[in-house]
Amino acid sequence: INDEYMDLIPTDEILDKLAHVIGTVSFQLGIELGLPITSIDIIQYNNGRDLVAQCKDILFQWREDQRVRPTIRVLVQALVNIDRGAKCLEEIIKNRWCEEIHPTRGS
Repeated sequence: INDEYMDLIPTDEILDKLAHVIGTVSFQLGIELGLPITSIDIIQYNNGRDLVAQCKDILFQWREDQRVRPTIRVLVQALVNIDRGAKCLEEIIKNRWCEEIHPTRGS
């Protein structure tokens, strides 16, 4: 991931798209992002078997947490630590900022 993006805070769109590719490791992701276990348990309980909703809630709660600045860099490290790697996030970011920088591309 380009270093110029690493200290940015991920947008709603990025977190939404990322939630679809996390899969069954939402609990581990929450732990890596520093969320309290009780918060992760509540998220899992509230969302039942909906893994995407669990991941979204975990990602959005992490971004709102005031203890740590929720940057792309922190997210990349958490993804690497749960063996998801950063490639999925890199694709989402690349597509997101390419659209933002070149919104009329292909027109």
